[in-house]
Amino acid sequence: MDFFSLKFDALFLPDTQQALLENEQKILRRIFSGMGNNPFCLFPPCIPLGYPEAEPEGDGLEAFPPETEGGWIIRRTNLRIPDGNPAQKKNGRNLPPPFQDFPLHPSIVLGFAGEKSGELLGLYRKERCSRLTETEKLRSEVWYRTEVFVDIQEDPGVFFNSTWRTGAPVWKKRCK
Repeated sequence: MDFFSLKFDALFLPDTQQALLENEQKILRRIFSGMGNNPFCLFPPCIPLGYPEAEPEGDGLEAFPPETEGGWIIRRTNLRIPDGNPAQKKNGRNLPPPFQDFPLHPSIVLGFAGEKSGELLGLYRKERCSRLTETEKLRSEVWYRTEVFVDIQEDPGVFFNSTWRTGAPVWKKRCK
């Protein structure tokens, strides 16, 4: 049996938008459960950060429609990383297999589907066409930053379990 622990800073949207993202993650996880045996998500939708400062370009934090990158299902954001920040080049977290490093650009991570990410996103879009409740683009004037702690237990081929918790939130509001 293998044990992994992760700790990283992340940004979260307020409860209303977070609920939409969690619903999106739930639908993706349900579709993916019929496609493979790997776990889809280890933690709630958030923006994992590998840099101390990331500010939105514009008047608020925006998250764009779902897409894939490196096996992840993500929503890119308008967060800007300061030029010359060495963490801009690498946003890894020493994640256990089969997970890849997080995307380099600050993005809301919904889950990991590996080589099946394109197929999963296609099935999700097809299902979503009949639903009018999903939001293509999310925008928020406030968000919070906190530490995320993830504990993973795995016995390959037998089970995979992850639990998560967050630290105290530090709220931020975009100044106009």
